[in-house]
Amino acid sequence: MSSSRSVLVFVTSVLLACASIGSQPPRLQAATLTGQVVEMGGRRLMAAELDLLQAADTTTYYPPGKARDSSFVALTDSAGVYVFSKVPPGPYRLVVRMIGYHAIHERLQLESGERVRLDFRMRPTPPMQ
Repeated sequence: MSSSRSVLVFVTSVLLACASIGSQPPRLQAATLTGQVVEMGGRRLMAAELDLLQAADTTTYYPPGKARDSSFVALTDSAGVYVFSKVPPGPYRLVVRMIGYHAIHERLQLESGERVRLDFRMRPTPPMQ
């Protein structure tokens, strides 16, 4: 009787283990966010700063270049292009800054494995008098 019970416990354990393998959630793939930053006239802007803040960080202000570890920072290249790669899926706020231009704030949701392109046109701030 004891050996029958042992076999039943073993078989039940194996069945439960097999059932849990199939019910594992799929692995999330990183997203990629890219685009170009230009001024209103279309001139490409080099060295614009982009801060990609996770949703939990959206209410906190971080000075330019000082985003938290849960955030990402990128600068545009000579063609005005930026790239954020290997970004975990989730809700984000993107802030685009450059001296002499109004900052741009954009909310977005990145999905698993998604490739998103967001281009921005920056409006110059009025000259100081």
